[in-house]
Amino acid sequence: MPGKIDEFSSSAEREAHAAAVAAAMSAIAPIAFLTQCEAEYDAERQAFMVKQKATAFRDPLLKQPNAGALTLRKLVLRSDVIESSKSATQNAYGARSMVTYTDFSELALGVPAGAMYEPAGAVVRGNYTATVMPCADEFIYYTTAVSMPAAEARAKKSQFGCIAVASLEAPYLFSYEESDSTTRIAPSLDVIYGTGLFGRLDRVQVYDKASGKIYATHERDGL
Repeated sequence: MPGKIDEFSSSAEREAHAAAVAAAMSAIAPIAFLTQCEAEYDAERQAFMVKQKATAFRDPLLKQPNAGALTLRKLVLRSDVIESSKSATQNAYGARSMVTYTDFSELALGVPAGAMYEPAGAVVRGNYTATVMPCADEFIYYTTAVSMPAAEARAKKSQFGCIAVASLEAPYLFSYEESDSTTRIAPSLDVIYGTGLFGRLDRVQVYDKASGKIYATHERDGL
């Protein structure tokens, strides 16, 4: 495969690299990724609700894949701080404040919404009334109920892990850039430089970190 692409790479080199990546990725079987998740115990149901959060991509320039047309969900796999700094600023009224600037690198799965692309039976709405993402701040959870008596649950809360198994498809890899700012008590500007992996989310699983036992699996249609 051609070497790493950088600012000095020509168009021909970029095209060759993209073609080589596509050829290599097309031969790869479904890949299992460890994902971040959270667990909340429902005492009435005697079950943990284990949730993997998926948000929308917030890059307005992302056209390949077309995040809006595909209702593309973002399932973050890894996020790291690249650089963080502070700077004094002053507004038009002379008020001064310290602004924190933070750059992140991020790796995420890009998964279209729908039963052929994701385990639709596990989708639970976040802060909106449909299972699609018409605006950037909305989200869903891939949610799994793990039945467990309260006595056992007290010892298990921190032992849940989650897995996402994905089959990658063209364009396989894509880049995105997002930013988020706050202007209140602690002003900040966060910029995310992301790499996306595009494909179908074949299944989501919940497992016990201590024993490796798989508690539950949700699969997409067509498997």
